[in-house]
Amino acid sequence: MKTVWKKELQVVTVQQIEIPVGSKILTVGEQDNNLMLWFLCDDDVELEKREIIIVGTGNNAPDNIEDYTYIATTILLGPPMHAPDPGEEKTIPDPVRQDGQYVFHVFEKTLIRQYS
Repeated sequence: MKTVWKKELQVVTVQQIEIPVGSKILTVGEQDNNLMLWFLCDDDVELEKREIIIVGTGNNAPDNIEDYTYIATTILLGPPMHAPDPGEEKTIPDPVRQDGQYVFHVFEKTLIRQYS
């Protein structure tokens, strides 16, 4: 049975997540000042790893950004509630803020299938 799930994303340039194989990513958006990813999936299948890249407006994108599929652009109304620890080397620089808003552009690609 297909259902829509969500997963909280970290506000870092590169991260890996595990979601059911064949999941269709629907969008990324803000919920309770956190960055969330929504996807349509069959929850009774093995998992696969997806790599997520987040680029703030005005920040440099990684050199290999064209290897990824664009998901969405979204806005957080203030600093993320679950920001990474200070000094986290993959933390993205502050994106351009417009009236206190943080603007992010999110991309993804499938990496490895896992077996449940």
